Amino acid sequence: MVLRILQRAVGPLQMNATLAVDGDVAVLFDPGAEWERILAMLDEGGAPVRRLIATHGHLDHVGVAAQAVAELELGLECHPLCADWLSNLEGQARMFGMPAPEPVKPGGFLNEGDTVAVGDSSFDVLHCPGHSPDSLCFYAPASDKVPPMLVGGDVLFRDSVGRTDFIGGDGAQLMASIRDKLMALPDETLVFPGHGPQTTIGREREKNPFVTGRLRLA
Repeated sequence: MVLRILQRAVGPLQMNATLAVDGDVAVLFDPGAEWERILAMLDEGGAPVRRLIATHGHLDHVGVAAQAVAELELGLECHPLCADWLSNLEGQARMFGMPAPEPVKPGGFLNEGDTVAVGDSSFDVLHCPGHSPDSLCFYAPASDKVPPMLVGGDVLFRDSVGRTDFIGGDGAQLMASIRDKLMALPDETLVFPGHGPQTTIGREREKNPFVTGRLRLA
């Protein structure tokens, strides 16, 4: 089978809900908002969702997680440090001036070195703190049919990097995560970020001003 990745920008912050599909298995990353739009993406994917994962616990990435947990009958998997963020969704909502979502608790934890299987494919779990302490990225090595792929959350964007001005953000830590873990990946790696268009590791290595050093995080 062939690994496919679909994305839909949802909610006021246009966060990319992400669906990985291989054969008759799918994994949904970041149920952030607009559950009906996410359901339409699941229909397009054409495979039942077997795992539900948050790249990190910021509100725009988990805003409809409780609904996803209930309707998909799956636990929300995340990094252990994500539990602190999930326990304060109401506070996050106040900070952003958004309605408080239904509360949700972690249904399982993922750590560096774990793998997430999707049909015949699998993602390696990378802990990449800096944007938030619990940020995870998911790397699928190349196969004979598709290039390597990265579900990157809010760590690396096209021409930019994740914000570090939220509680728990750390610019030096973020850049170390990008330098030591993401820039170690092959140039042809397709990056599916938490906001904005997809990119590649090679493009960001060459053109991203934060990666090249032309700009520095404050």
